[in-house]
Amino acid sequence: MEACAAEPLLGDAERRIMQMGEMERDVVGGAPLRSRLGWSRALLLVPPLLLVGFVTTLLLSSQGVPPPPQHPSHSPHEPSFEVPSFVYRPKYACAICADIVSAEPLLNAGEHACSVFGACESINASTRSCREFCPDLAEQATMPSPVDIAPTLGLRVSKALGSKPYKLLRVSVVTRDDRDTSTPLLGAKRFDYSAPFRFRWTENSLHSSLVRVVPGETTTLDVGGVPVRLSLPHSGEGAAGIMIADTCVSYASLTALVTCTYGVKYELARRLPALLDAFMSGGNASSDPSSELSFWGMLGDNLYDRTGEVSSSFFDSLSLAVKSKPLLTVLGNHDYWILGTPRAATKWDQFGNGFMQFYAQDSYAASELQPGSPEAPFDFSSDPDHGRAHNNPFGGQKVSLPNTFFFNQIGNSGFIGFSGAYPIVETLPLLRDACAALAQTPGVDIVWLLGHWDMENLGCKAHMDVPTYYEIAATLPGCREFAERSALKFIMGHTHCNTPHPHGNVDTGFMVAGQGVEGCGNFGIPIVDTTEEMARIWYFPVVYDPTDLPALIEQRYQTLLSCVGAEGWRGCTHLAKLWLNQSLPSTRS
Repeated sequence: MEACAAEPLLGDAERRIMQMGEMERDVVGGAPLRSRLGWSRALLLVPPLLLVGFVTTLLLSSQGVPPPPQHPSHSPHEPSFEVPSFVYRPKYACAICADIVSAEPLLNAGEHACSVFGACESINASTRSCREFCPDLAEQATMPSPVDIAPTLGLRVSKALGSKPYKLLRVSVVTRDDRDTSTPLLGAKRFDYSAPFRFRWTENSLHSSLVRVVPGETTTLDVGGVPVRLSLPHSGEGAAGIMIADTCVSYASLTALVTCTYGVKYELARRLPALLDAFMSGGNASSDPSSELSFWGMLGDNLYDRTGEVSSSFFDSLSLAVKSKPLLTVLGNHDYWILGTPRAATKWDQFGNGFMQFYAQDSYAASELQPGSPEAPFDFSSDPDHGRAHNNPFGGQKVSLPNTFFFNQIGNSGFIGFSGAYPIVETLPLLRDACAALAQTPGVDIVWLLGHWDMENLGCKAHMDVPTYYEIAATLPGCREFAERSALKFIMGHTHCNTPHPHGNVDTGFMVAGQGVEGCGNFGIPIVDTTEEMARIWYFPVVYDPTDLPALIEQRYQTLLSCVGAEGWRGCTHLAKLWLNQSLPSTRS
């Protein structure tokens, strides 16, 4: 599949949007999405009023008059549960088999679930067991087992939305009904918001509050009886953090619905948590501020998890040093639909609902909330099963857009996080708002655009892949000025490689998705670093390609782990490749 071409001019993007409407493209060949089954219909075009608003926004921009922020309606679109046919791929065989076996009894006479997945030659109504289609449990037996991972505090920390005071963090705890018998407290008080998950992953509950910290100092809070050390660099101070995407690990006794080829081969369930812990807490980080990492990011397709079991096990395996740092995360295609595309969505998918509550970002959905607000920090207006007929297991509704978009600041870096699964005409007002706000925020020297899709496919709407979205952002007031001084960058996942300058975006775009799924087969730890008036991205490789011998991989892993543990990551940059090395003049006079 080819990446879609980046649009240098917003006017060109507007013209193409108006020509295309909002018709998605087929996974294979770029053909318009149309019904291939008798019970399917074509997707709706963009409502004309949205196009009028989009054109009005462009005209105002061309006259140098930024319009006021226009927040999209929170009301869900009309439900659609009709799914065109899907191109069968063996790596999804386990999930496809599970859905076929579950869906077949719900269908009307003459309807066959296997036709939705293009799988009738391999998996059909006669299939009674999915064992032969699921990962080899003998191979997975070498992986850690969830029962051997001690439950730890389900801590989540995220940066407050950029429209709120800099000193605010959102501190959350995820609990599980089957093991947590009491509601955790924040100090001696209850969390501002405390409720079971809604719609998906409902065996969990979320407890969340906005808390104030003192930038430049350590703030210690009692969270569920555990002392948690929170820190945030001064506004305008250089900061560094880890960025990864498409993380895939496997655990013994947990059936992986998506084949995690390199996650198993490279033993990432063991190695990745150990590396994250070493980078966050190793060496002289406590005495040398330049060695401290201030944040970390997961840029979509987080753990390829439909049910929440893998996510819970992975976060249980992370140290408190990792979980106490602000996490920046965005949704990828597999965070909506386990098979990676709305063309194969079923009622068992999470549609982003598990994700948004499990990771508890302070998004636009929480824009009106302040410390002490008891309301949910989410927009629950989009029920994934609203309007679903009892005999239709296919399709469903995504979480509402405001849950998936944020902007904020950590140190001298501004961040804009978004999902490519929504129409450009709906996300553009939020992007315009974020660009304008960050340009006026004291201390922001550089802006990082964080997204998932590197190309327009698999549920990504037109012009919503990260390289094209970057080109649009670079024309908007605020972001345009950052781009003109080479201080607007983007980081993404989706294509499973760790590589600088994908699609030719030299010193501008970076891909960090070599984290366990089939693809390039590399693996390593990328670090974004804006200290010392420089913008740098360090990449610490562990696996160069799948031909690396296991003994060589283990040697590199142990060398890196030992060095970072003893010296801190900055003392081990001789083991890293420098993807970006650019001066970063301060925006302050």
